[in-house]
Amino acid sequence: MSHNLQSAVLMLLLSGKGWIFEDESGTLQEVFSLTEKLFDKPNKHLSTSERDLICTMIEAIGKRKSGNARYKVLEGKSKGGWSTGHEALKKWFQKQKVSNHIGQRIDEVYNNLGVSPMQLINEGLEEGEEFPNILDSERAKEDILLAIAGDHALEHVPCGDFRDAITAINHHAWECHRKRFRRAKDGLPTKKLAAAVAVKEIEDADEVTAQQLREVTKAVKALSMTVGWFPEEQDKLGEYEEFLKEVVVVAVAEVRKVAKEKVTVKTDNTPGRKCGAQRARKVKTGSLIAASDVEEIWALYVQLFETEPGQLEAPQDEEDIENSGRAAWLDNSKDLGMDGWHKMDNDKLNHLL
Repeated sequence: MSHNLQSAVLMLLLSGKGWIFEDESGTLQEVFSLTEKLFDKPNKHLSTSERDLICTMIEAIGKRKSGNARYKVLEGKSKGGWSTGHEALKKWFQKQKVSNHIGQRIDEVYNNLGVSPMQLINEGLEEGEEFPNILDSERAKEDILLAIAGDHALEHVPCGDFRDAITAINHHAWECHRKRFRRAKDGLPTKKLAAAVAVKEIEDADEVTAQQLREVTKAVKALSMTVGWFPEEQDKLGEYEEFLKEVVVVAVAEVRKVAKEKVTVKTDNTPGRKCGAQRARKVKTGSLIAASDVEEIWALYVQLFETEPGQLEAPQDEEDIENSGRAAWLDNSKDLGMDGWHKMDNDKLNHLL
């Protein structure tokens, strides 16, 4: 039975209360901002009445004889109803940003141990597998427990509610990666086409404008945030990145009157990147952007290449990050090249794909 993350977190704290709060690492304070008194003492996110509601719910949980019965109180499936307690707990959970704290710490463990879903996909899956099995994360469980419950978490062998809670928390973290993968897969065709169109427009342009370079940079950046899940697409991304690098570097070098080598970013010499460099040579340097646009384009370019190519860290899902700036980015990115697509016939579009 799968439990929601909020319930699993409270059950972890309740079932481990007798030993985890001896933590000296500061983990429990940073992640939960709680002591062993839990909600019996003032909390910066809750009023006194809200804390009382949670404490009353916790008291009811303590009277239940089985794990299932305890979760029924936590998840609104017990007679009597605890909706006000649930709302107060939800408020603390969201204000404290518990999900973000836990997710970041678990992802760090995954990456350090080489078991993040993206790493496993890039290493190669079993035939017929699209996404790694959660069993691949089993060897990370102890490290995950230490990362979110502090340095005393393993003083007792995980069992009962404590074991079930950490299993549920790990499951939620794994499923977040699956959700990101599915979104990336759904968005991949559109992002591939947008990047292909933007690159082709610059390649064929008699005069390359600042707006074109803005659009191609955003399109290639969007594709790069998706392609990490798809190893077979990374060479094509490398081609677009190298094309963009060569075009922008030439523009900046000419305006700043410096050698091209002083402003370039070193990248791997892959077949795709070689092809991108060759395509960039077709762009006439005399048609490049004016000096007044260089600083803006250079800033976008540096942002694109701020991460080492091939670094296997899962891109954050914009919808999982509060105040991510996603809306502003979409507003400023126009149509990611959509306007250019309708001007092309089927033969050209098929060639791009």
